Amino acid sequence: MTNKIIFLDFDGVITNYENGFRLNPEKLMLLEHIIDATDCGLVISSAWRCNDLQTTIEDFSCNAILKSFNNGIIFPYCDRIIGVTDQIPSAKRGEEIAKWIRDNNYIGKYVILDDMDEMLDEQKPYFVMTDLWEGLSEKDVEKTIGILND
Repeated sequence: MTNKIIFLDFDGVITNYENGFRLNPEKLMLLEHIIDATDCGLVISSAWRCNDLQTTIEDFSCNAILKSFNNGIIFPYCDRIIGVTDQIPSAKRGEEIAKWIRDNNYIGKYVILDDMDEMLDEQKPYFVMTDLWEGLSEKDVEKTIGILND
């Protein structure tokens, strides 16, 4: 397992309000910059995830409906996905992330990229809150790289 992870939300991070919450090529390029600079893995914490890793990867890479919704764009980093957080009814996203960390005995560095602050207090130093309207920004990229490469 990698020693650097991004817990990745989609809406408000790599999709945004301006593009109808479809995958945004500009935001995907910013994510690629983070991946290239940190050699990190991805754990999908987004509502876009499925119940398990394999189904999530298959859906992201070859789901015709998802591809059509995204104007032919597919999620290009399926090879970086190492996990998905459990969907726990009425739990905050931070609780789902904490469970994934516990269940996987993860002790490496991580960043949470999300547009909603549902994080636990101990996760705040590793949380980069993006803007729902804008999505991932250059400033968010710099902060993320700084946390993961520190």
